[in-house]
Amino acid sequence: MQISELHLKTRNLSTQKAFYQTTIGLPLLEETATSFTFQAGATRLTFHTTAQENSFYHFALTIPHNKLAQAKQWLAERTPLLTQNGQDEFPFQTWDARSVYFRDPAGNIGELIVHYSLPDEAKGEFSARDLLYVSEIGLVVDDVRAQVDTLKRKFALQTFQGEDSDTFTVLGDARGRFIVVKTGRIWYPTSDTAAVIVPLDVTIEGSREKNYRALPYPYTIRTTPDSLKTVPTPDSPNATSTSAASGSARR
Repeated sequence: MQISELHLKTRNLSTQKAFYQTTIGLPLLEETATSFTFQAGATRLTFHTTAQENSFYHFALTIPHNKLAQAKQWLAERTPLLTQNGQDEFPFQTWDARSVYFRDPAGNIGELIVHYSLPDEAKGEFSARDLLYVSEIGLVVDDVRAQVDTLKRKFALQTFQGEDSDTFTVLGDARGRFIVVKTGRIWYPTSDTAAVIVPLDVTIEGSREKNYRALPYPYTIRTTPDSLKTVPTPDSPNATSTSAASGSARR
């Protein structure tokens, strides 16, 4: 599964924009009075303004599997790493993966993850260019089993690495995953951040165009065939890049 577009909500556009543009160094593609869009590798990441309080998500960005140590240092120089019991790096043996976590100004729990099974090794020092794509987004629901069954049926998704329970199920593969969790479940690796329902819109690659509204939840999931997908680059005419910086008990 490949996430090509992700639309999220935030209460403070200017603070979020400054963090991802200046601190993290993502290229800014588009901006309006109520939204802005960054290119996060192969994923277009858009934040829209909202008045809803307690608006936060969990999402992950995949990085080259040989650069976790560099990425950890790079990230720690820009924002505090999240820790648990003094640990700031988290292995997931059944996933053949490893992660570091951070929290952005809106309270989103972000993650940089490597999957050692993926052929994505890269040379050189770590930079924002090594943020390859958004590979996870949390879907918070009241009935995990019911929503998982629907997503499996509509999008031919499979449970990932046996992560399947009434409160936490992962759908997808090493390249992209929906993290389906029960409302109120504490997001890993925090000890007090309970999952909440906030509107989101996500586009994944598929064999044909499809729209699904996950009622009663404010989630829209779309599929777009490769032939219809367009991904602007920092050098394209509408890009205004100002880059400032060149499982188990999971979640």
